Formats: sequence, structure tokens, C-alpha cells
Amino acid sequence: GETFELFEAITSVRNGLNVILEREIDKLILEGKNNEAVIKLKEIITSYSEIAKDSKKYYKTSYESAPKTREEIVPCNDMYNRLECNEQLTKYYGKLFLLGDNNVNSLILNKALQNLVQDLSDNSKVITNKKKASVLNTIGSTLLALDKAKLPTDKIIDQETMNKVASLLPENTKQPTNKEIIANLFEKAKGLSL
Repeated sequence: GETFELFEAITSVRNGLNVILEREIDKLILEGKNNEAVIKLKEIITSYSEIAKDSKKYYKTSYESAPKTREEIVPCNDMYNRLECNEQLTKYYGKLFLLGDNNVNSLILNKALQNLVQDLSDNSKVITNKKKASVLNTIGSTLLALDKAKLPTDKIIDQETMNKVASLLPENTKQPTNKEIIANLFEKAKGLSL
């Protein structure tokens, strides 16, 4: 795929190989093999980071119309690619943080969350409800995992980031707590996926 500059080379890594790697990571975590899981998490983070930053031109052929069309795609400029990569990076940085990797500090996790929220906000009119629900669930799951691990979410996720996350939700008259934000993320995602 990549030899022929096909965008499918990117999507086969993003939606194929990395999904298999994610299953391996989850299995390692369940088996308590955290050191091995950390190595695999760093591998998958590198993969998604490279895909998100890839500035080469690729081509995607559409066979849905006659005659078939060929669309040029630059992964770092492709909204859906960036959103997907930032969603996965948020999830995996959160897992690394939970596994106690000293190289993942709260600044990295905050930046990943901010990028994801920004991509969702900037493109909300063109993103499907199913994808919006997926992103909201990822954000909520990451924040909930930190909370369940008894980690001080308010010290890990800075107020600016939580305000950006809260901006994805319907406006309230009062400032919601982090737990209310998490609950509202899941509620909004549920409403979008119905």
C-alpha cells in the first residue's frame, strides 16, 4: 500500500494492526504483565503519533462512483485521521499514566485531551454522531479510570483542560464537578448513539 502511496496503507495500520496490538496490551494488563504492557503501549503511541504527523501525500480511490475517482489525502491534514489518532493517543497515554510510567506526566495527558477536544469542537458539524459518542466515551473512560484509581483527577488534569472538556456538554448554570462532567460525557454519548 505505502509503496503505491495508497491511503489504505495508513488505515490498515490504524484500523488493523494497531487494533490487534491494543488487544495484546489489554491482555497483558489483565495478566498483570505491566512492564510488557508499557513496552507495547509505547509502540502503539509511536505508531499513532507517526500517523497523525504524516505529511506525505497518499491517494484513496473511490469505487462507489463511475468513473472511479482518486482523492489526494495528507494524513496530518485529514480531519478524521487526526481525530482518530488523538482519540487513541488520549486512551493510551491514560493507560500509561495509570500503569505508573514515569515518562508520562500530566502535561502529556492534558495535551492529548486538549487536542482531542479541539478536534471534536472544530469539526463537530461533519463528524458522525457515532464518532462523537466514541470520542466522548474515550474522554469519559480516561477520566473515570483516573478517578477509580484514586488518583487526584483535579491535580492530574488541569482546570483549563477540564473546562474544555466541559465545553463539549450542554451549558449548566453552575460549574460541574469532575465527577459530574464524567457522568455527563457518558450521558451525552449515550444520547448520540441511540
